[in-house]
Amino acid sequence: MKKHSTYFFILLFALLLTRPIFAQSIQFSDWVDPDLQNQQPLTQITSLNSTTYHDIVVIATDYGENTLLPSWFNDLMGGTALHDFFYAATFGNFNYDFYLLKADATHAFEMPTPYTPPFDGTCQHVHLLSNITAVLQAADDIYNFQNYDFDSDGVVYVHFASIGLHSGGVVSQCLTYTSDDTMPDGTHIIIKVRRQTRGSGPEVFKSVFYHESGHDFFSFPDMNHSGANDYNHYGIGAFDVMCGGGFQGQPSPYNPVSRYLKGWFNPIQITSSQNGVELKDFQMNSQCYVYSPSSLPSNSLSDENQFLVG
Repeated sequence: MKKHSTYFFILLFALLLTRPIFAQSIQFSDWVDPDLQNQQPLTQITSLNSTTYHDIVVIATDYGENTLLPSWFNDLMGGTALHDFFYAATFGNFNYDFYLLKADATHAFEMPTPYTPPFDGTCQHVHLLSNITAVLQAADDIYNFQNYDFDSDGVVYVHFASIGLHSGGVVSQCLTYTSDDTMPDGTHIIIKVRRQTRGSGPEVFKSVFYHESGHDFFSFPDMNHSGANDYNHYGIGAFDVMCGGGFQGQPSPYNPVSRYLKGWFNPIQITSSQNGVELKDFQMNSQCYVYSPSSLPSNSLSDENQFLVG
């Protein structure tokens, strides 16, 4: 992903004058293939005139772990929490739907080989590829993948998720599996694993899920780097799930600047002499002010902006 020529500095004021904020960093390791990040697989949609994305989520557990799905997972995947997060984060511009593939009504698939993720920035960053293949084979025996080929192109993108002792994620098309299921012309359905999520508990599972989806759906970069990397962004901590951050253990939405760059809302331009500016809660009101300084230090970029939200 190329660097943006415009650097943005975010000033986040989350009602500091009225109540304290308790921030908690949610730590996990992720790896993103930069050559894949801008190639969004938004083909699993109802029509080209809508933005309802159909995610195919295959859920597994580590070898030897209890495959009974915990209550927190059933609460998350059984309600509207995932849809509501993406709908609110995009201000209604992205509808998320998903199909959960599991071993039976109450159990996840079990990965057949013990594995401790190396977190080494490879395709096996968080899952052993042979484990993913084995789970897909088990799912293939139960489910007809043709039912999930919404655009009839013979390809189904899969989000491989697991519950276990470690937490992390991957965005990379590391694995392709040929299903036993076929199209009407006899061509076998191809399964491509685009995203991988691992979570050891409810908050970190959600954070990794939203974080990796931010990479894959919207091409959002990581926001927790120190500057010595391709993206050259600086961490904003708990204010953005792309940092793995959250408040009181809950993952945060995507930051206002990223959402502005996607065209999901229009900030209000203000000047240095303007009085009576009221900061409202950004998440509730989608209100954000942007200020373009009239003069800048000599070592600043010429198109610097400041975003202010409540």
